[in-house]
Amino acid sequence: MTSQDGEAQDDASEESQSLLSHNNVQTVPADKTEGVGSSWYASVFLVVNAGLGAGLLNFPAAFNQSGGMLVAILMQAVLMVFIVGSLLILVYCSTVHHSATYQDVVYSMCGKGVQMTCATVIVIYCFGTCITFFIIIGDQWDIFLKFAYGGDYCLHWYMNRRFTMVSTALLFVLPLCFPKRIDFLKYAR
Repeated sequence: MTSQDGEAQDDASEESQSLLSHNNVQTVPADKTEGVGSSWYASVFLVVNAGLGAGLLNFPAAFNQSGGMLVAILMQAVLMVFIVGSLLILVYCSTVHHSATYQDVVYSMCGKGVQMTCATVIVIYCFGTCITFFIIIGDQWDIFLKFAYGGDYCLHWYMNRRFTMVSTALLFVLPLCFPKRIDFLKYAR
């Protein structure tokens, strides 16, 4: 082994040490986090359920408009390659910077400005998802009330779409917003 090889290895080890030691994110040791919160599987189920919930209802129409089953499945396969690739990149960055959350990964890789931008985009996405679910709830109330009371149900103020959506939001959705953690939803079937 020559002196140049030794210097190159020293430079590489110093660079990897600086990458690993440059950690702006505080992490909690694994032994302190075990037994707290929901399991990995429950968390994945909740996120997938929230992300696909309303969009899944539109799959048949989207498949039809895209040119049929074959085209839609091929498009999903191509997109799956990009999704898996980006998730692998997130896992690698999380491992290198010892980040526990998505926000920590973005902060450690891109800085505070991009982290705030991502947080804003996530808030807008969640707001849009909530609006979509409320529209679906309103549609379901309309179908039920038309079945139960006939076509002129919406003439009564208490069966009007505005009232049913607001009352459903206040009575059923708002109480679900109060708990600090969402892991209680894993028991909902």
